[in-house]
Amino acid sequence: MRAHDTRQRAGRAAESVTLTDARTAAAPLQTAAATAPSLSAASAVGPAAAAAASAASASASRSDLNAALVKALVEQFQRESLPWIQDLVEPLLAGPPQPLTGTSPPEQLADPDSRFATVSGLRLHYKLRQPGEWADASAPERVGWRWAELQREAAEGAPTLLLLHGLNGSTFSWRLLMDDLAAYVSPLTGGCRVVAYDRPPYGLSQRPLGWPREQDNPYGLEGAARLTVGLLDEVTRGSRAGAGPATAAAGGGAEAAGGRGGGAAPAAAAAAGGGGGSGQAANPSRAVLVGHSAGAAVAVETALRYPDRVSGLVLVAPAIATDSRGFLARADLGQLLRFAWTRSLLSADGPGLNYVRRQVLRRVSEVEAGRLGVYSDEREVPQEVIDGYLRPLRAHDWDYGTLQAYRSFQVGGSPPPLERLRMPVLVVAGRQDGAVPLEAVQRVEAALRRRSGPGCVTESVVLDPCGHVPMDERPLETLQAIVDFVNRHCL
Repeated sequence: MRAHDTRQRAGRAAESVTLTDARTAAAPLQTAAATAPSLSAASAVGPAAAAAASAASASASRSDLNAALVKALVEQFQRESLPWIQDLVEPLLAGPPQPLTGTSPPEQLADPDSRFATVSGLRLHYKLRQPGEWADASAPERVGWRWAELQREAAEGAPTLLLLHGLNGSTFSWRLLMDDLAAYVSPLTGGCRVVAYDRPPYGLSQRPLGWPREQDNPYGLEGAARLTVGLLDEVTRGSRAGAGPATAAAGGGAEAAGGRGGGAAPAAAAAAGGGGGSGQAANPSRAVLVGHSAGAAVAVETALRYPDRVSGLVLVAPAIATDSRGFLARADLGQLLRFAWTRSLLSADGPGLNYVRRQVLRRVSEVEAGRLGVYSDEREVPQEVIDGYLRPLRAHDWDYGTLQAYRSFQVGGSPPPLERLRMPVLVVAGRQDGAVPLEAVQRVEAALRRRSGPGCVTESVVLDPCGHVPMDERPLETLQAIVDFVNRHCL
């Protein structure tokens, strides 16, 4: 009995255990079955939610991108477009130009060694170094009474170097070279004659407002070439006569240098046959022309028009075009529109003068801050250099002359026919020149090297480091290059 009861209790216990184990085993399945609908819903909703979140993120990214793009465009417009738009609009809104204050007659700004001469009716400021002037101060005493005679003989037989500065330059541009060039070029004659002059409208030379014939326009290449040859005649005539430094009244009493109202003077002088630069003197003198930047273009123009007056060329950082298409053919639509607008603005006296003043005075503020933009290293530009470049802007009517020069700029047409030059040419460049890049200078050199025939010597010197003004930044190396070249090829 007890055994039977024991077996029954064991069976019920086993059944209980079996049911419990079955329930335990089935619990995960029941849980899975119970949760299956919710998991299926989640799996169905998940992609849509992710897509919505992704779309919202993309929309935000596009919004941020658009905002950044608009901001960049606005900043670019303010930096690149707005300044020149203001340059072209504000002169129209500024009203009639008011007279400048604080300017002086050029004679009051002249240096002790300044000279003035009337050439083709224009009053030109220049400086001159004669052979023997570089000698020590005791030379006249040691030589005695024949000193003046020896100087005159040396001047008669000595060659001439004529120096032509670039845009916004003056005789100041050549201050570090003139004495040494006079001393070391042509040692057989005891040195050479060196002339540097202010090309209108720069420096202390007269700034005419009109001329009856276009070839007399001193701001164009043809008129500048005529002035160059005319000054060469004037200086060599004076040297043969033993003339001393010219005073403010020298040159025939022309109207005050830099003064207005001298428009008819060039034609009148040319008609009278005086100093017209025609090269018709009995024994026309020759010169080596040393041109810097835009002055190099004038030197080339002079050599092409008056080849018998030029014995050699030195082109320093030459701003000379070599592309036959010209600017107008290469410019895009925006550049053409800006150019046309600027030309139209300059053609009107009042707005044109306002435009010129705005451009120049902005440049003045940069120069005053030592940012000349012509040196390879401008961390410490001497104050005397800043003052020297700015002094011509204290002369009467610098703004009227600059307006005439702007109106005379030629941007179309063919480049000068360099292959027609039949004299030795030296090209000097600065590797870090930001105004006339080395590649542009090398194109000029390549065109010159394609010449052939007697006298067609082409040499080049690249100074490193050096910017746009080798005669100012690397004067010793520039001097050596010029002296060596002229003494070997041009005498």
